[in-house]
Amino acid sequence: MWERLQASLYADFEEDYLAILKSSVATVTDTGASVIVDPHNFARYNGTLVTGPDLADLWSRLARIYGNNSQVVFGLVNEPHGIDAAAWFAIAQQAADAIRATGADNLILVPGNCYTQAEVWTSGLCDSGGLFTANGAAALAFHDPNFAFEMHQYYDIGFGGTDATCLWDASLVLSSATTWLRENSRRGFLGETGVSSSAACLATLQEALTLLDDNSDVWMGYTYWAAGSGWGDYFMSVESTSNSTDNAIFDILAEHPGLL
Repeated sequence: MWERLQASLYADFEEDYLAILKSSVATVTDTGASVIVDPHNFARYNGTLVTGPDLADLWSRLARIYGNNSQVVFGLVNEPHGIDAAAWFAIAQQAADAIRATGADNLILVPGNCYTQAEVWTSGLCDSGGLFTANGAAALAFHDPNFAFEMHQYYDIGFGGTDATCLWDASLVLSSATTWLRENSRRGFLGETGVSSSAACLATLQEALTLLDDNSDVWMGYTYWAAGSGWGDYFMSVESTSNSTDNAIFDILAEHPGLL
């Protein structure tokens, strides 16, 4: 989204792409639902790690457009990686401060380093270019009146959502993040989670979403990856496979509304 919306850093938004964004957001919010606006850029612009002023400029512009719409949630950026966690949260703080300076009070979703993976949120075990600072330690410095920490979680061998086999127990991989949120009086949002339609993976998804329900004092909800006809036969797609019946993944999601 970012490079299409802003052809160069600190430039005015491209009107044609902004019109597409506005139309897409309105399509969702007009139904009464919420929508997350999220530059899916891994804390990069054209492949280069962004600075605090870079991200603050983008979000101050977006906040002036959507600051009057509480149905629009501000997802600062998708899956930062390759940066020290403390340095990342300092960048996120600058972006959040820029949003609040416009008067916008929208919910902000703040990811962590290491692709914001829940299973390593407190451990710092992810090698991010040789930088091992745990998100949980660095995140406590971040402050804002209306935010949640966004985490992602998959259950395949490498936790990356690239394999259709689920090998990890959902309660196990989400437990340390859940405990950290409660002990530190913070809120979390599971911004990505997904599985294949194998029996084992469906059970894992049910377990994960039940955990979120049972710990709704700290987990605000979730969004599923992925949906839409453009995904074709992608193994984690929740798109219906026929005109008459939803697939098994969707049946589980329907039991657990992912409300913010």
